[in-house]
Amino acid sequence: MQDRNFSTLFFPICLGGMALSALMLLSGCPAKVRDPLPDTTPKPAVTTVEPAAKTDINAILAATAGDPKAKTVVVYAQGGPLNQPDTVVLAHLAQTYGNKHFYVVPHQVQTQNPAIFDTQDVTFEQAKQYASQSTQNLAATVKAFKAMDRRVIVLGLSYGAFVTADLLAEYGNTADAYVMLVGRLDMPAIVWRKFANGNPVGFVDGTKVVEVSLDAAGMGGGNDIADRNMMRLAAGLAYKRYTTLLRDVDLANVHYAYSLQDEQVGQLSPAERDFLKQKGAKTHEFPGDHLSSAQSALAILGRELGL
Repeated sequence: MQDRNFSTLFFPICLGGMALSALMLLSGCPAKVRDPLPDTTPKPAVTTVEPAAKTDINAILAATAGDPKAKTVVVYAQGGPLNQPDTVVLAHLAQTYGNKHFYVVPHQVQTQNPAIFDTQDVTFEQAKQYASQSTQNLAATVKAFKAMDRRVIVLGLSYGAFVTADLLAEYGNTADAYVMLVGRLDMPAIVWRKFANGNPVGFVDGTKVVEVSLDAAGMGGGNDIADRNMMRLAAGLAYKRYTTLLRDVDLANVHYAYSLQDEQVGQLSPAERDFLKQKGAKTHEFPGDHLSSAQSALAILGRELGL
């Protein structure tokens, strides 16, 4: 698979999507920074997208590949937030690791009902609630396949790594293994607050936060409103402090891969790395950028599949 096709699963700036080079970050027109949203914002109405797995697991699955009867199921929490199922990476997994396994992509809220995000800006408070529905879908998928006595591996890539961290924090360790690639546990507040306001940012050298314009970012949501809403969905999980929320969760069956030069989510802080090691998670450090590190780190899944 060509890199340009694989890269479509990554968000162009910070929390998963198409790769954006440091040069683009430095040369992009700075976006106008708006004040952070006040904490006193009234809780708005949210269009609930029910986790379909309550009645039918097939209804919650956005896409599948491989053998539906396979003993091992790879549940792929896709990056983005993309507003359509990531069939590119799904096909890549099946081609690379073979059709003897079953690969599934559960719906995230923006793939289950993209129209919610296309025509009107959602608030940060709404985004938090919408993002939690994606976690519910992931949890329902894992639960359904475990009830079938399958071996379940959760693959969380970029934004999907945030959804996977939220899964662990909200529902506990219920899968057999987790492979989390190029995400964060404690995203710097300056980043998630700007995303919550629809202002894209990225990283230089994995540590320095820089602003870019929405036009330069090319967020991939289809229009400016959808782009801003995808950023808010990302912030709807990134504001959480997972080193605190996962304090009492067993992480011994977790692989966590991170990039030292990550231009989208930044490198893990020393505190994040120490936390993972103390919890028994297996950490994997890569020297490249967001995209190249994710590509290299997918080999971790192969090892979990016994390849």
